[in-house]
Amino acid sequence: MTMSMALSQPPGLSPEAKSRLAAVVRSSRERLLKDMGDAVQSTYRLALPLEEAGLTEKIERRRLEARLDEETRGGARGAKETPAQARQRHLSGSWPS
Repeated sequence: MTMSMALSQPPGLSPEAKSRLAAVVRSSRERLLKDMGDAVQSTYRLALPLEEAGLTEKIERRRLEARLDEETRGGARGAKETPAQARQRHLSGSWPS
């Protein structure tokens, strides 16, 4: 094989390597979304009613809730997705594949 031929055809990933890479990317994405969701839950204290959150959390949480409301109103929803489901989707960062 000549040097020019080796440069013109870059090596690709084998089907097995592509499959493994796709699995790693999917699991990494799932882990990242879960970790981000957990961080949002703890930072904004979403498990508590707004009135019970600390002052700093109240201010930040109102901003978050206003943004979620805006995203829910303006975002594209599927015909069967309710506003509550759209809000949860925006909060969790999960989008249909």
